[in-house]
Amino acid sequence: MLQFSGSTNFTPQEYDDGKIPRYVFEFVHFEELHKRDNQAHADVIGVIINITPIEERTSVNGKTDIMSLYLRNESGDILKVTLWDGYVSVFDKKLKKYKHATIEPNVAIFTSILVKQYKGEFFVQSSRSTTIYINIDIPEAIELAQSSKVANVMDESVNLPPLVVHPKVNKVKTISEILDIAASGSNMNDVYHCAATVDDILVKNGWYYVSCPDCRKTVSPTETGFKCDHCKVDIAYPKTRFRLELQVKDRTDTTIFVLFDEVAEQVVQVKLGKWGRLGTAWTTP
Repeated sequence: MLQFSGSTNFTPQEYDDGKIPRYVFEFVHFEELHKRDNQAHADVIGVIINITPIEERTSVNGKTDIMSLYLRNESGDILKVTLWDGYVSVFDKKLKKYKHATIEPNVAIFTSILVKQYKGEFFVQSSRSTTIYINIDIPEAIELAQSSKVANVMDESVNLPPLVVHPKVNKVKTISEILDIAASGSNMNDVYHCAATVDDILVKNGWYYVSCPDCRKTVSPTETGFKCDHCKVDIAYPKTRFRLELQVKDRTDTTIFVLFDEVAEQVVQVKLGKWGRLGTAWTTP
């Protein structure tokens, strides 16, 4: 142990041999967080996949801000992170300053967070010792970002703006649970999170459709043009939109997710017009 007295002098040294790391973390895998009690702190890292709107809550200490976000790790597991009070503004400022301008994955690190449980589900929340990092240059963050990227499918790919969504999220669901909800016919308008691996992009049903420019539904060909059965009008200039079928899987089941228009563009990182100039030679990204 080193002890310093009042007469101790410090002399700054510019020499750096790289042996002392700038950042030191003890990351805990999401699936291991349940082993921590609510007094033990943990460090977590993940790709930001959603941020909920800021809410104002009333506590014994008065009104305070609260916000939740969702992180995905390299295994596809999703963790809810809840930030309170001043950490809401800290996260907002750091995200605005350090987030990528393109659809590059944004990796967040939260240190000294507390593990909580509510209705059988584990989540983490900020503590008084929490520090937030966004897209810092460490091997773990770089590897996670690279594993989360969607590969460009063409040399002519373009950068698309990042997807910004604030849906009302009820719960993180597995594919099996989503299929059960679909089979029951209940809660069909609810929004859920689902982390799954894309096995293939299916093209047997095509990768675009001809739509009504107003309602976006499929139009039917006529002798002189097209007709929208939903709007009940003739369409002189229909719009071609993406329709991609993704074969996806998680640890519970396999199914097909269908992506339309702007969402599909953000996944494949190519404007539909570029494929239009290339004809139908494209098969699978």
